[in-house]
This record gives sequence, structure tokens and C-alpha cells, in this order.
Amino acid sequence: MLTIRPIAVADHAAFVSLHARCSADAAERLIESSQLAFAGDGVTPRRRVFVLEDTQHPGALLGVAALSGSIGLDLPRYSYRSGVVVHASAELKMFHRADTLLLANDHTGCAELHVPLMASDDSTRAPQRLLIDGMLLYVAEQPDHFAPRLIAELPGLHFDSGGSPFWSALGRHFYASEVPPNDVFFETPERSHIARLMPKHPLYSSFLGADAQACIGQRAMAARAAHDALTAQGFRFGGHLNIFDAGPIVEVDVADLTALKSSQVMQVRIGEPGPGHSCLVAGVGADRVSASLVPAALDDGALTLSATQAQALRVETGQRVRVMAQGSRQAS
Repeated sequence: MLTIRPIAVADHAAFVSLHARCSADAAERLIESSQLAFAGDGVTPRRRVFVLEDTQHPGALLGVAALSGSIGLDLPRYSYRSGVVVHASAELKMFHRADTLLLANDHTGCAELHVPLMASDDSTRAPQRLLIDGMLLYVAEQPDHFAPRLIAELPGLHFDSGGSPFWSALGRHFYASEVPPNDVFFETPERSHIARLMPKHPLYSSFLGADAQACIGQRAMAARAAHDALTAQGFRFGGHLNIFDAGPIVEVDVADLTALKSSQVMQVRIGEPGPGHSCLVAGVGADRVSASLVPAALDDGALTLSATQAQALRVETGQRVRVMAQGSRQAS
């Protein structure tokens, strides 16, 4: 059974193996910080780290991702806001629209979903969407732990040899050294400090080369699965860009999440499930933070589970769960 749950101390070795640049000490601190975040109340900038695992293969992680309740309050979060300036002259019969970029801190105080790191590139589409759906089902159940607005940064286009055409055309003029790589699990203060060096006035996109202009708002091919999963959950591009590679930043109001609007709270009924759908099921309550993908039958406001499924989900007859149908995707 595929399960999304908080990272645990026992996942230390598997996480280090999955995250190539992570040291054992850093992983230990991350797990401890995540546990504090899950144990706390209210909004916190600490990352809540989730893992996707197949319970039939314990000890291995299919993917890891994280949620931050708020960002930008301790370390400024910069982005470029894309806009338009019009140059017009009735006397010269001229009308010209020019695309612009403006350095902004518009996402200060927002919550953030940090896109998943997956163990395999071969079949990341369904597992990655499942992990994202599971995390957002948690947001739907615990909205008071997150700011009202939720964002996600998608990586932009890069050269095959590394580096970004956008940064080469713009950023390197203000910071010539190598930019530290982004890490979705560990804050990189240097990137915020570098962002402060960028010009504060509007920039005309047309001053950049064609390759750099072509990068603006475009996601990397490797981010397609994450983009599709986020779009299905209601995320939309709002005109904000990552300042290092011009990748799109998508956003949604927590109240408009598909996980909140399309999920149902049901009572558990234990029996022999008839023909059903593949459902993502999560417990209701502050102490229920895991979700599992199960084939289950929905009937008269109740969710019928087998005794084996109920035991795996740690639920009993009469308990409430939040259920989100997963369409044609099959449970493992």
C-alpha cells in the first residue's frame, strides 16, 4: 500500500541516500525540525517533511517533499513580477507594449509547497502526484497551520552543462560568482543575499537575449509531473518568476484547493468492500497526519474498508476520515 506520512528518525539513511548533497548531520537536524513542526500548533516557517513509501517494501522511500507554513519573514523571499509598460504617442501614431520585470517580495508570509524529490525518474508522474495530493489533503485538514496563500516554485530552463540562460543574461552582471544550488529541504541564505544585489527598478525583458527571453515563465521538462499535479489542485501562474532561472511560481488560495473542495469527510465502515475507486484516505484530527491510497467503496456517506485496510490505516468503525477519489489511478 502506498502511504504518505511524516518523515521519521528511521528514514534517516534512506533520506541521505535519496538526497545526494545532504550530510548525515543535516538530515538529522531536518528530521528533528520536521517533528517539531508537526507537533506544534499554528503557522510555522519550519518545514513539515513528508515521505512516500510502499509499505510492502519498508526502508525505501519513493519520494520526499515538504510544506512550509510561512516564508519570507526571517529571510526575504524575492521574485520577479512580470508586467507590461505601454509607450504611446498620438502625435507620432505610436503604441508599443514592453514586457518588464520588477524585483518583488510579494510572497512574504505565504505558505510554500516544496516540490518533491523522487527516487526514480522512470515513473515519477503518478507517484509524484500522489505525494502532492497527500500533502495537500493534510493542508485541507489542518488549514490553520498554513498561511491563506500557498505557492510552489517550479525549476526553470537550464543549459545541458548547467547554469541558466536567464541568469547568464541578467543576474551575472550583478553577481559574477557561482550561485549556490537551490535546495527544497534546506534554506539557502546566500540566494536571498544575492537577490538583494539585483536592480530595484523595472527591467525591460527586450534588453535580454532571445535565449533568456525564451526562458521567462517556462518550467523544466523534469518539472512536468509536479506542474500537472499542482494544476490539478488549483495552482495557477500569477506572473511571478524565480529570479535565478525565470521558472514560474504557481499559487493558490488554500480555500480553493481541490483537496479541500473535492474531498469528503466520511465515517469508516469495516466489511467487504464492493466495486470501488482508488481513494486517498487520511484520518481526521490534529494527530492524524498520514494518508494512504486504497481501493475502497463509497456508499451513503460511509467508506467501506476491509479489516486489513482499516488496520493499515489505523482506523476503526465509526471513526471519520477525509477521502479524495483518485480517478483512474490504481492502488498498489
